[in-house]
Amino acid sequence: MKNKIDYQLITKLAFQVACKYIYDKDAAQDIAQLTAIECYLNLEKSDPENLNAWVYTVAKNKSYKYINDNKKSTDLIDKAFLKFKNEEEVTLYKNTEDFDILIENTPNKIVPIKQKEIIREVLQSNYDFKKTAAKFEMSYQTLRKKVYRIHQEILLYQKIEMGHVRTRPIPGTKLHENTLRFLLKLKSSLNNNDFSIFKEYEIDESQQNKLKSMKIKNVVSYQIVFKEQNLYKLFVPYFDFDNNFNCFWINLKINGSKISVASIPETPSLIKQVQRSDLPHPLQKTFRDGPDGLPSISVQELDKKLAECGDKVKVIFEDKNQLHKKN
Repeated sequence: MKNKIDYQLITKLAFQVACKYIYDKDAAQDIAQLTAIECYLNLEKSDPENLNAWVYTVAKNKSYKYINDNKKSTDLIDKAFLKFKNEEEVTLYKNTEDFDILIENTPNKIVPIKQKEIIREVLQSNYDFKKTAAKFEMSYQTLRKKVYRIHQEILLYQKIEMGHVRTRPIPGTKLHENTLRFLLKLKSSLNNNDFSIFKEYEIDESQQNKLKSMKIKNVVSYQIVFKEQNLYKLFVPYFDFDNNFNCFWINLKINGSKISVASIPETPSLIKQVQRSDLPHPLQKTFRDGPDGLPSISVQELDKKLAECGDKVKVIFEDKNQLHKKN
């Protein structure tokens, strides 16, 4: 039944809905893809006759969540720039100590000097975008988008500096744009059985067969793990052309706008789905307590604990060939 659903149309509808609420097309596409995967995972519970209404509601709710999450992220930065005297009056720190530290500690290759001048002017004008836009001879909307992107770049840089291990996409950042471009290139290469992207690596027959089987129709989203300087691990869930869910991970070297592969993609043998809220509290903590943001216990121990959760844990992908080899 799942294969009868046109996920391309669902993604298109969800994208149109998201664009009504947020102006960033990258974020809207992310929301559309997340809506499609939620539809896939909950198809048995949904009513096919009201599927469009369901997609509309899910995409709208995810858009609201994105807006709220983005507002919280921006607020965290703003509070480093601004001093709140009370709920109605907001004034700037006159000695510029707090926001200058945050801006100056962000390298110029992340936020160029000209953009730092813009963000300082916006802050000093108490977010008077019209006045700042006129000073820098740009449109109001262009300035709003530029300030948004500067905020996002600072947010991402601060996450890395604060030791965050992994992050979901942060739309508006160069890292996000470069990652999307790389995923498009990788998708095209894999679907055309063109492995020249991995020319620095020797690929044996089993690896080649695995790469040939990775036919990507829609990338759902991604997560980036910060391994060390300029080296990242990318986790990518996706739908294949039979609308089956799968994922892979790959190591990347990223220098500015240049991305090069640092490993051949790896695929899992088993994917399970569970809501953290459905897990016992001690197990919830275990899920992210490892040094790399993953469980610190072994896969075998984790499987035993998940088995105790019964039908709250669902198997959504299983490669029996890989499982057989491991056993």
